[in-house]
Amino acid sequence: MKKHIFFASVFVSLALLLIGSFMADEADGSVSKKITFEIAKDYEACEFKITTEKEGDFDVTLHPQNSTETYTGSMEDTNVCTVSVENVKAGRWDVTVTQRVTGETSAENRQEDTEEETDASADAEAEPEAQAEPVDAEELIGKIQVTAKAIDKTAFSIGNVQIARDIVGLQLYFKDDSIVVEWTDTSCGNVKVSVIDSYTDQILDTKTVTDRYYEFLIPELVTEITVDIVPATSSNITGANSRFNIPVVNEPDAVVTYGDKEYVNTDTIPVTVNLSDSYSLLFLVNGEEVKETGILASGEYVYDVPVTEGTNEVLTYVVDADHNMRSTSYTVIRDSIKPALTLDMEYDGITTYDDTITITGTIRDYDTFMINETEPVVAGDGSFKSEYILRDGENVLNVRAADIAGNETLYTAVVTKAVRETTIWDYAWPVGVGLVLIIGIAIRLWRKKKGGSEKREDKPQKPKKEKKDNKEPAQAREKRALKSRVVPLLIGIACCVCSYLFFTRIIMGGWVPSSSMEPTLMVGDYAISNGLAYLNREPQRGDVVVFRHAGAADGKTLIKRIVGIPGDSIMFIDGYVYINGEPVYESYLPQDTETNSFKDFEDIPEGCYFVMGDNRENSEDSRFWDDPYVKRKDIRGKLLSIIPLARLKETVREIFM
Repeated sequence: MKKHIFFASVFVSLALLLIGSFMADEADGSVSKKITFEIAKDYEACEFKITTEKEGDFDVTLHPQNSTETYTGSMEDTNVCTVSVENVKAGRWDVTVTQRVTGETSAENRQEDTEEETDASADAEAEPEAQAEPVDAEELIGKIQVTAKAIDKTAFSIGNVQIARDIVGLQLYFKDDSIVVEWTDTSCGNVKVSVIDSYTDQILDTKTVTDRYYEFLIPELVTEITVDIVPATSSNITGANSRFNIPVVNEPDAVVTYGDKEYVNTDTIPVTVNLSDSYSLLFLVNGEEVKETGILASGEYVYDVPVTEGTNEVLTYVVDADHNMRSTSYTVIRDSIKPALTLDMEYDGITTYDDTITITGTIRDYDTFMINETEPVVAGDGSFKSEYILRDGENVLNVRAADIAGNETLYTAVVTKAVRETTIWDYAWPVGVGLVLIIGIAIRLWRKKKGGSEKREDKPQKPKKEKKDNKEPAQAREKRALKSRVVPLLIGIACCVCSYLFFTRIIMGGWVPSSSMEPTLMVGDYAISNGLAYLNREPQRGDVVVFRHAGAADGKTLIKRIVGIPGDSIMFIDGYVYINGEPVYESYLPQDTETNSFKDFEDIPEGCYFVMGDNRENSEDSRFWDDPYVKRKDIRGKLLSIIPLARLKETVREIFM
């Protein structure tokens, strides 16, 4: 009965650099590399397959360390050789791969040896033992792998032979304060990694790794570690492990700086790196690699690192030539959503006679919220209600909300405050009263004079000689009657003219139609001004004057306060007025009044004046006019007195209602 044949043979990849070494024969210039592996038990026969990383002409020698026997094979322009051995004994075995040297190469080597011997004899006293540069066996032969299978003498396959394994692509480096071990070999199976304190021999960590990556955080006081690495299948084989002594040093000479913003609304953030040596850089955002550089020379570099909506954990690694990595971290939140502003109505385009307008709505997700220069009070649910004082004409309202990331929501509305026209009838009643008084006085005087004449006629008079004709001529009577009618009329006309000139040129009066001079002049007050105030003197800073200006609608007469006189320079800083570089205290204003302007005014021209209303936040004045100055000839008078009719009316209403 025939024996069953087992065709399954599992080839195990080896990189036997564990105890490997190379040998350079100076006699013939050949290069050799030797590795050692271990056979766990005896076999009737084994078929060994030796594979090199490089192709070439190689001689292969297989030699058990406990015997003088050797087994050979060769490679010709290939990298695979098979050697069959009978009566394989347990123990350690050596495999030596030697580069085959041609005659031409040998001759060249002998010539070089002769020249070297001549040079050596000439310099024997100065340098007794000259050493040639080592030949790199790794470049000529590369890594060596050995696989084996056991065979009985009738050529039946028995199974795989356990051999010590190396790990291909093994790399050790620091990642911040952790040691990292990784490899590319997928055939070595599980790997046992141990980290030991080199000075105390204390085992800090040991772990069997399955995914080709190991990382361990080194304790603070440890200054040098020993890393022991061995494939799990070779852990019971003496000498199969690899040991590395590594000083714990990972401080690259580099500085990484980020911006100072916790919140941004941009797609990238700038990262500045100052290198004092050659390094490469690696950028990670939320654990994902977003950018990598090659080796950079020393200097300063700035990179824009992409970020995504929400929280971003940014890591910048500085990597040296040994792949050691040191990171600098930064947390930044990207927020590209604008504040949510909702108004209860559309305010743009509104026209009103009211002095104020109330703006209501809701605001959410904001850091600052302003309506022009006023900060409204916002309730807990986000609702707000703000009253804004209007000045005559167009008022631009900027409702602006911004969040900490820099997103801004802006709503702009133009609200027009209509002003009731001031006509001649606004001055009719004081003028009429004045005329009536003057006419009454004139008539009274005329009647008194006439009455006096009649009384004189009633007195007894001395008898006169009778005239021939006692009758008065008709023409004389008509003349006297006409005179009695014309004289009062002329007196009345003269009184009207005088009254008009008096109340329009000397003592002028008018209603206050707007709030631009509050609290000095309230809407509804009656202001009386002196038209002769500046006959012998110039207007002074602080005077409240009546004037005409091109900035007034329909050529109306305005009333404002003089703030700057000819030669003054006016500036506005932090809500205060500075005249000729000095802050001005304006006692006629409330303490919390702020005066602002988008521009300053230097060297007021001769014969011109700079005026403002006392209600600085709601006054159309020199700050906003195209021609900011009032000319001397356009000033009609100075405020003389105020009849507070509006306030009296309010007081009476409070008393009786």
